Amino acid sequence: MQWRKVHQPPFKPLYRRPKSIENCNLAMAVMRDKMRLQLVNIGGEDIVNAEGKLIRALLWQLMRCHSHYCLAAVVLHSSPRLRATCYLAAAT
Repeated sequence: MQWRKVHQPPFKPLYRRPKSIENCNLAMAVMRDKMRLQLVNIGGEDIVNAEGKLIRALLWQLMRCHSHYCLAAVVLHSSPRLRATCYLAAAT
């Protein structure tokens, strides 16, 4: 994340919504490019508008990514028997 591009609050009332949307778009770009999440038809404006269904889809993708990273860390530092157990647990 390039923090120099992020707008820091407090925002003036006239600029609150556009700067919030721009911050959300920056976060979406990081999730799409660096974390390789599949984000379709969702943008910063949807988050600012509090579109529940799209925010739940975004949270689901974040939880899926986190569980993938946790599982990869466990598998990397474990015995072969534990690896097989983890793969079976993830598959079910």
